[in-house]
Amino acid sequence: MTRRTCIAVLLLAALTAGPAWAQSTRPAVREGQRLRGRVHRTIGYLKTAPEVQAAWKAALAPAAAATVRVVCDSKPVALGTSVGGGRIVTKASELSGKVACKLADGRTLPARLLGRDEATDLALLDIDARDLPPVKWRAGPPPPGSLVAAAAPEGAPLALGVVSDKPQEIPGSRRTPSGDSGFLGVGLGEGEAGTEIQVITPDSPAAKAGLLAGDRFKRVEGHEVKDASQVVGAIQKLLPGATIRLLIQRGEKELEIKAVLGKRDLTLPQDKWGGGPFSARRRGFPQVVPHDLTIAPSDCGGPLVDLDGRVVGVNIARALRVSTYTLPAALVRQTAEKLAKAAPASRPVTSKPAK
Repeated sequence: MTRRTCIAVLLLAALTAGPAWAQSTRPAVREGQRLRGRVHRTIGYLKTAPEVQAAWKAALAPAAAATVRVVCDSKPVALGTSVGGGRIVTKASELSGKVACKLADGRTLPARLLGRDEATDLALLDIDARDLPPVKWRAGPPPPGSLVAAAAPEGAPLALGVVSDKPQEIPGSRRTPSGDSGFLGVGLGEGEAGTEIQVITPDSPAAKAGLLAGDRFKRVEGHEVKDASQVVGAIQKLLPGATIRLLIQRGEKELEIKAVLGKRDLTLPQDKWGGGPFSARRRGFPQVVPHDLTIAPSDCGGPLVDLDGRVVGVNIARALRVSTYTLPAALVRQTAEKLAKAAPASRPVTSKPAK
């Protein structure tokens, strides 16, 4: 019995088994209400039944072997998806500090950041693991209602669910002052010579970039800044994971400094229905496949897999209580190839759609 047949049989059994009222003749409205309840319970069953978990684990095995855990300064922050040749795509806005990848076979390898793509929030990493297999991509997006699962290097599915809609754009500026904006980690004040840094948050992007108390901002992203509000406004236009260019005055010297913005350590964001935590960057994507899998923000960056073991795309944001966004396979491949070509000592991305 194939995996697809196994899960279909379980679904049919769950719908047809049960007390007599589920199969008796009732008025249409009451029967419809009961059937809907039965279907909801069946979906829950399909996500937790041992037989279903085992069938999915087999389907996920190739993708799991091509999935890594991305750690920054020894803290797990995301998953990563192998695209071949030691190249890994992951969620860019979660990266900061010293980056490494933990493979399914237990190895932990240092990673080099080759590039970031702001539109998709993808980053391309390079690790010394040419033997790491690439994922096998699905040729096109699955239709709404298709069963899918999130892969992890440990092998078992992170979550199971269904595709909830057709591929779509998620509007929203990627450069907007909001809770999604980047975090530098400085406290500003007015000194004798103008706006200066008075406090540096320990272990913040500012501290890691080498900024010091007493430094004065001259330009941010090439634009002159004259007061604290202009500095803050310029930082808030960028998202976590973005590299910000700073020109500062330190004593008699002008220094150019680059810092990778982090995200604020705030109370975990919730939508009005609750159910968080959610990704700091969860809007402004050119195209996503929405689905109802509940995964942690730190599990974004990994593959979403169909019943045949083909990778639908890369999970990029936990967006709402019952909605997670996946970048479609074609968009991920295109972005990875673009970043690979722009990287030094470029090697081609080798993963292709499954036949």
